[in-house]
Amino acid sequence: MREEMLSSEEIAGIARRAFDGENVEVVEHQMSSHSKSRVGFLGEHQDLRITVRRDKAAGLESLNLFVKAVPQASEQQSKFIRERGIFKQEAQYFNKLLPLLRESYAGQDWCPKCFLASDKLLVLEDMRERGFAMLADKILDGEHLEAALRAQARLHAASLLAQAKLGNSPAEVYPEACVEQIYNEALLKKNRVLLYADLAEQVAQRLGRDHRRLLSGLMLGFDRLYRQKDYPSKLSPVFSHGDCWPNNYLFDRSQPLRARLVDFQLTRNAPRMFDVAHLTYLGTTSDIRRRELRRAIEGYHEELCDALERNNPELERPSLADLLEEYEDMKLSALFTGVMYYPIILQSKKELEKYRDDPELLYNRIMLRDNNRYVMELYDRDNEFASRINEIVSELIDYCEEHNIPIGEQENEV
Repeated sequence: MREEMLSSEEIAGIARRAFDGENVEVVEHQMSSHSKSRVGFLGEHQDLRITVRRDKAAGLESLNLFVKAVPQASEQQSKFIRERGIFKQEAQYFNKLLPLLRESYAGQDWCPKCFLASDKLLVLEDMRERGFAMLADKILDGEHLEAALRAQARLHAASLLAQAKLGNSPAEVYPEACVEQIYNEALLKKNRVLLYADLAEQVAQRLGRDHRRLLSGLMLGFDRLYRQKDYPSKLSPVFSHGDCWPNNYLFDRSQPLRARLVDFQLTRNAPRMFDVAHLTYLGTTSDIRRRELRRAIEGYHEELCDALERNNPELERPSLADLLEEYEDMKLSALFTGVMYYPIILQSKKELEKYRDDPELLYNRIMLRDNNRYVMELYDRDNEFASRINEIVSELIDYCEEHNIPIGEQENEV
């Protein structure tokens, strides 16, 4: 990323906001790479260091900040991001919707502070300065899952509190921050569901499982996501983070663990268990889900109810039973997203390193692929990758059989 992307006026404004409006002198600023390896797919990450002097008699002080910008190395990636207005959507969240949410909520935060947000880049506090970091492993254990869901609960509580105050949902007040980017007509028109069904069917055949219900199951899972605004529930929807995979959660080492959410580019209005179910399936194994899910949802429930009671004691609090019921309803959509996301998010660091000098190849082979040949090649040579995909496909087959999802017409291999 070029330093010219931030003007001297923008740098001065960032420093001023970081010092709560105090007029400071910017001495210098420097950009450097945030990480040696790829940590996300919808942005280029940099570190920004600003050296300032607060008054002439004082010494120099440094600000260490995090910058996310529209990537320049991949034309396809840049086009994908620009056409969807993904950075504009996240800027709407930080500039408009987040201040609205904070007006009604007091308590532990759920995301970093933002010092600049535009349709090209964001400048946030560097959470490493506060002891927060991504997990090296892409699998959350029970403790980290609960911490992540508690952070989700704080966001959801703020949404419910804002709605109670305004009489309208935050999504209705700022719809530009809640545009559906993924589960829309474009995905259907490009036959992406058939692509994901083909992958699941190939894996099922490798496992010796009956694959005939998978297409119907995935179509139904997508339909529930596509029509989630019409989802009938005892619980009102909330402002949803919407991009719930482990890289979008930062954790500290306190006891109990605390978590923060990052990357608000795919936000939407959704059932509150959407985020919970999707993080659970994108961030844990089936064994962890069996052992830890109930306790993690109990932690979400406790955090949500505590925040509501502390900020608006008269506001109705959901029962744990209602949350668990809604979670069960969200499982099929989370399984769909697992089949869709796993080939992307389960790429190992070693595998991603192959695309450092040719990011276009990553988009052609994986993210915007028109067939599953390379995914299956990776499946055959990476045991950990194969194990996780085997697991999600097996759970999808089990779900389809348990819920008697009809056998659908089979398509030719994509």
